[in-house]
Amino acid sequence: MKTAASSKTALEDLAERVRADLKMMDYATKPWVEPRFDLAGRQILDVIVIGAGQSGLAVGHALQRRGVSNILLLDASPQGKEGVWGTFARNYEIRSPKDITGTELGLPSLSIQSFYEAKYSRQAWDEISRIPRLEWLDYLHWYRSVVDLPIRNDARVIDIDYDCEGVTVGLSDGEAIRARLLVLATGMDGGGAWRVPETISAALPRDRYNHSSDIFDETKLKGKNVGILGSGAAAFDVAVAALTAGAERVDMCLRGPRLPMIDIVREGETAGHLNHSHEIPDRIKWDLAGFRSGLRQAPAEHHFFKAASYPNFFIHVNAGWDKIDMKDGEILVETSKKRSVSTTYLRQPVYRWT
Repeated sequence: MKTAASSKTALEDLAERVRADLKMMDYATKPWVEPRFDLAGRQILDVIVIGAGQSGLAVGHALQRRGVSNILLLDASPQGKEGVWGTFARNYEIRSPKDITGTELGLPSLSIQSFYEAKYSRQAWDEISRIPRLEWLDYLHWYRSVVDLPIRNDARVIDIDYDCEGVTVGLSDGEAIRARLLVLATGMDGGGAWRVPETISAALPRDRYNHSSDIFDETKLKGKNVGILGSGAAAFDVAVAALTAGAERVDMCLRGPRLPMIDIVREGETAGHLNHSHEIPDRIKWDLAGFRSGLRQAPAEHHFFKAASYPNFFIHVNAGWDKIDMKDGEILVETSKKRSVSTTYLRQPVYRWT
């Protein structure tokens, strides 16, 4: 096992290798876009990217590699807190297979595998089946430092307007930034606000329930009975977090007759789809997006079996929550089966925001 000092040196050496590889492949990457100016004579940005998580970083790096360098990435979070991996994500491993590619844009030295091997060893990489979540977070931080993108943190976008000449982005501090093009890389947050069903929020005090997008200390679940509404990936993340924290009992309730166990979206991870999806006609893209948005997210296999390994974990099918009451400090949930599940703490998984 490498020491912290040797890992740091290896990662610094890898960063230099990445920069050398980028230099080696910098043909046709010089700036080529003709500048555009606003009415006051100030040059505007070519592209603004909202979001500096994994997708925003990859988009920004791809633009730079193609000679579009007059760009700016905006993120509402402080540096190091972009995305979900260091905030409310609770999966202890990334659900995607460890050999997933994309962020490195075809440069092996910039890949997660190269990062992990430099930090630990090739043997350590071979021994893991999936990437630990916090290692993926460290990789993104390292990636950001190596590709050297123009990023402004603590910049919350509250307004977007456009005209025939470009896009105007309004920030919460009153500043307006002009660009030719806008890219939204806001992840799941881009789908709208996270929502807790009114049956829960109207019946319980705020300190007795959480949405899984909330940031909180899981250790407060120790010794409690926990109810989970939903059975998707985030629900099992919550279940594992609660069980690991020492919850007395965890009951997962779902309205349907069975768990979603097939991840259809994974079938689209082919070269044909990933490299040519932009060529699909808009109407088919819309229909495909509508189909996928209606799918229930299957739990990650390793989290399913992790939760199922606890004898105090229970799954209830055909058990939607019809009524919620509190009595003597306990939460009583009346399900569609007309059977009550008594809990002292309730959780709402992330995918149930509508």
